[in-house]
Amino acid sequence: MKTLSLPVYLTPEQHAALKDAAARRGSSMTELVRDLIEEHLLGDVPPTDLTSLAGTASVGRPTDVANEKGAMLDEALRAVR
Repeated sequence: MKTLSLPVYLTPEQHAALKDAAARRGSSMTELVRDLIEEHLLGDVPPTDLTSLAGTASVGRPTDVANEKGAMLDEALRAVR
């Protein structure tokens, strides 16, 4: 199988979450990322429905969604599993 390299820039929180998840399953972070892509983007599992987040943002001051979208998305994806 041919593989390609792609630099991915993560926040410290995302990196820690990925590192912890990989350690829990006894794999490398790279293997976990490939598996997540395979499962969620290429697999038979439909993408997570995030329509419940619609309407949570407002004009003006940033909402929690705007400030913490990465952490909230990670939490939502963990809940799906």
